[in-house]
Amino acid sequence: MIGLLALAVPVFIWIVTFSSNPALPQEEKVEKYLSFFPSFLHSPRSISVTALIFAGASIFLSTIGRRKADDTFKVLSVAAIVVASAIILLQLFTML
Repeated sequence: MIGLLALAVPVFIWIVTFSSNPALPQEEKVEKYLSFFPSFLHSPRSISVTALIFAGASIFLSTIGRRKADDTFKVLSVAAIVVASAIILLQLFTML
């Protein structure tokens, strides 16, 4: 369950930013996205690293939580691992 919470941070910010005003140009969406973070995280690379850390923590915590979970939480843990893995792959691709 904690893994899902760690995963929710980057996903929630991304969804809120890009779905709230779809008509905005990309530059304004990026400015709005950066406004959610403290001033020391206002570079795209530092935000990508933060998203990587949260997604990695989600994978780690979901893997640990799967050991003692019932069937419902095992399915949620697998879903969290899959989504976090996709986020990591996308973040690494954008950092190239």
